[in-house]
Amino acid sequence: MSRLYFVDCPETSVNSRSDAQRVREQARYFGLTSAERIIHFGNEAKTFVEHVLNKPFTVYTAFASALGKSAKGRVYAFIIGLRNFVPNNVVKRERYRK
Repeated sequence: MSRLYFVDCPETSVNSRSDAQRVREQARYFGLTSAERIIHFGNEAKTFVEHVLNKPFTVYTAFASALGKSAKGRVYAFIIGLRNFVPNNVVKRERYRK
């Protein structure tokens, strides 16, 4: 599993106290009053990324350990080679900009 440099999105679920705290922080940051809205936007981001990553791409990593809850561990990575997704990415960024 990889954690991408320069990529972040809201949480998609709350399974622990630390998740709940992170969702509250994200809600405050984005000016939302509902944790459910954060989860909603996190799931929209997940769907968007699944669509983008459905196209061929290349992953580059130095296998540096990335923190996270995955039992399999994570490494930091970059993805290159994704073409023709920038307009949708810009739309998403503009839509969710603070």
